[in-house]
Amino acid sequence: MGIRKDSLWVVPAFCIGAGIVTHIVYLAVLLLTWMVSFPDWGRVNELLVFGGCFLAALLLGGLYFFRDMPRKELFASVSIVVLYGAVVYTLDWMAPSVSRRGPVRILGLGPFCPFGWLSVVDFAGPLGRDGISQVVKLLLPYLFVLFGRREKKPH
Repeated sequence: MGIRKDSLWVVPAFCIGAGIVTHIVYLAVLLLTWMVSFPDWGRVNELLVFGGCFLAALLLGGLYFFRDMPRKELFASVSIVVLYGAVVYTLDWMAPSVSRRGPVRILGLGPFCPFGWLSVVDFAGPLGRDGISQVVKLLLPYLFVLFGRREKKPH
């Protein structure tokens, strides 16, 4: 069985939607926290919000949206997101001064970023937003493949 072309854009669309929801949840929690106790917002709260959104997106996507897709199709669909992210991060790495106002900023950041729901990785201790954490962030969408259905081998 081959890869259906209509299923290639399922994971990128889900990741963009999860990124938008993550930004909305973050802003709502930030606003509510600011209204209740302004100076107490810290990195721990951000880690909890982004970690919760990451787990919710992973479980919702894996257990609800992608469980009926074959693993081969999921791998191909996730690879589109990963290649897009690799291009954006490579352009950002090659020209960091351009990324403030250039096409990298438009392509890779903002609420429509397919990696918005993976913002919890940015809090990865001393790694921060550089180096290994970006590679981990690129590879995390492959976790969806584990939730896909196995294809049965013909006997």
